[in-house]
Amino acid sequence: MWRQFRPEFPPFTTNYIPAVAAKLFDGVYVESDDLLICQVSVDKLWELNYAVSKLCRFNKKVFSKLVGDLDGKAFDRGNFPSK
Repeated sequence: MWRQFRPEFPPFTTNYIPAVAAKLFDGVYVESDDLLICQVSVDKLWELNYAVSKLCRFNKKVFSKLVGDLDGKAFDRGNFPSK
């Protein structure tokens, strides 16, 4: 899903332009030294992605539990870090 929220980086600038999806879903970008994170409300993420809803059998409680299990874990480009 990162592709939908990935901002644009114009050449020769240090600023970025927020993605349209991030604007629509009130995403907030948080920057650190070498990391850019787009935070989106879980409720809005549920509404955004039909495939995720289908994967959870359209059960928002299942989705919420999965999101809770992922909370606080680090991911790199959508991949789970190696153990």
